[in-house]
Amino acid sequence: MSTFRTFLNEDKDIILERSFYAKRDRDEYRNIAQAAGAKVVLVFLRAEGESGKNLLWARICHRAEGTKTADSALDISKETFDMYWDGFETPVGEGEIVVEVQ
Repeated sequence: MSTFRTFLNEDKDIILERSFYAKRDRDEYRNIAQAAGAKVVLVFLRAEGESGKNLLWARICHRAEGTKTADSALDISKETFDMYWDGFETPVGEGEIVVEVQ
């Protein structure tokens, strides 16, 4: 969060690639960004059904195989992934741009 705030204060373009599975988390970041005068664009990568879930899990596993980077810094267990999948609050009416992931 501190790097996010620093970049906002420096008027830099920022891309946050996070799960933002809870609406309250999306709202928190949106409010901080907008208070700093930033334009917020929410891009929702929608993966539906069992095939979508399997695709996302395969991507997580693939990232974990290589050298740790910003994209794979945290190890995510299948149990944690399932918890996020089951609890995900789909953005509706948040000005989201939806991209279907297949």
